Amino acid sequence: MTETRIDRGSTDTTTIYSEGGDLVFERTFDAPRELVWQAFTDPERVPYWWGPNGTTTTVVEMDVRVGGTWRYISHAADREDVAFFGEYLEIDPPNSFSWTFLFDVDGVGPMG
Repeated sequence: MTETRIDRGSTDTTTIYSEGGDLVFERTFDAPRELVWQAFTDPERVPYWWGPNGTTTTVVEMDVRVGGTWRYISHAADREDVAFFGEYLEIDPPNSFSWTFLFDVDGVGPMG
């Protein structure tokens, strides 16, 4: 059985789709590949771009290797903190990575 690819809100700059149980984001940046890789894998750089305007991000954990885990907390004045976490599944520097992405809510995740 072939799985159906469903568009999930793609834009001119980002392709977003689901296929089976996967949610895929693909984007091409007008920047050197190594710089984009660092933006995604350097815990000092992630807070500069992660999340919508008006939020700040704390990188709690970031172990960029297969089997390594990550955890970010998003802060905003108008809501409670939101935590995200996951595990790195594939690492191909500086080309790509694959990870799990989950919300850390009561009863689920490392803090639940």
